[in-house]
Amino acid sequence: MKEYQERASVFSQLGREFDLFEGIYASIWKGSCQFLELQRTPLCCAVSANHRLAKATEINVDDLNGEVLIMPLKGVSNEIDAFRRQVTDNYPSVRIIDSEYYGVDTFALCEMNSYILITQPVYADIHPNLVTIRLMTDITMPYGLIYANEPAAAASRFIKAVSAIRKKQ
Repeated sequence: MKEYQERASVFSQLGREFDLFEGIYASIWKGSCQFLELQRTPLCCAVSANHRLAKATEINVDDLNGEVLIMPLKGVSNEIDAFRRQVTDNYPSVRIIDSEYYGVDTFALCEMNSYILITQPVYADIHPNLVTIRLMTDITMPYGLIYANEPAAAASRFIKAVSAIRKKQ
């Protein structure tokens, strides 16, 4: 939870030090910032290049049976929590390790132990020895622009312009 709390402190700098950033939105940040969703992105699994699933083009939830999953902490994301419930309710042989932060140590842990990291397509190139594969589930994550609760005038105009373009699509 610490990494997410530290990330939340970044939101206090929105509108002062920087206007916005793009990324996956975690529901734990609600109230700390505003969010303009640009798209929904699928869940993925990052596995060691030596993992039994590494050559797969997509992974079904059934393929995770008996595996060890590395996931964000419970309560960080409503979507990840829904996926966690799906796994724990239906696949008792899956072991979940909570990760406070996805850093170099987390990637090395997955690579060295053949654990499966639950991740997003935008992080596909984060580690040279991990292969990212789409997970076939209906659960998706919000991706878009994260900005201040009270954005600067220029940022506000930009957000309105992006919103108007999105409505036309």
